[in-house]
Amino acid sequence: MTLSPSLVEVRTIASDQPRSNFDEQKIEKAAQLIIEAEGIINPIIVSRTGINSFQVLHGHLEYHAAARARELNLEIGEAIAAYIIEEENKATIEEQVSIFRESQEPKPIEGNVSNLEFRLTNLESRIENRFNELTSEFSQKNQELEQEIDHLKQKLPERIEPLTTFNQASKNELVIKLKPILRSDKKANDIAPKIIEARPFKSLNEVLENVKGLGDKTMLKVVDSWLYS
Repeated sequence: MTLSPSLVEVRTIASDQPRSNFDEQKIEKAAQLIIEAEGIINPIIVSRTGINSFQVLHGHLEYHAAARARELNLEIGEAIAAYIIEEENKATIEEQVSIFRESQEPKPIEGNVSNLEFRLTNLESRIENRFNELTSEFSQKNQELEQEIDHLKQKLPERIEPLTTFNQASKNELVIKLKPILRSDKKANDIAPKIIEARPFKSLNEVLENVKGLGDKTMLKVVDSWLYS
């Protein structure tokens, strides 16, 4: 039987030692190194608890570092190298663990005041790290949203006020814009030159007063169409 580690999905593994038992800064540093190296150099040891579920027996610190790496980078931190204890290799692995790893495995923290403070400090550090991550993500998403809005604004046609159209549009432009409102090519071609002759206008009231053929109702339709179309 050749003993070799398997790649096990981090999400399928559980640990009976809480993350707050371990130095949060050490977990954070180890997680970053796992991402940079795209793997872990020290496989953990797990037992099978179901078809696709496992329990950490040794390597709780490595597991929590791998879980943190998965939080930071799902693609790289998806799986961790692990030795899986099966019936055929149980005695061999447990004997090696007792020699090589047992003395090095972090001991669970007892419930005294100093250890409680240690765990609370780790939890505070973890919360602060997560808060900073969420703040950074929010800032980035907000910046991306602002850029998208600016991009959409650039695509939108510039809105031209009706008075500007009356004062600056050419005869052909006026005919094109008046035709759907007047529903007559002849009327549009008749009024457009009158507008050009009477301008410049200081207000829409001046347009109404000085251009024959534009009644109150027609002017309202013109303004509504040009302002909101």
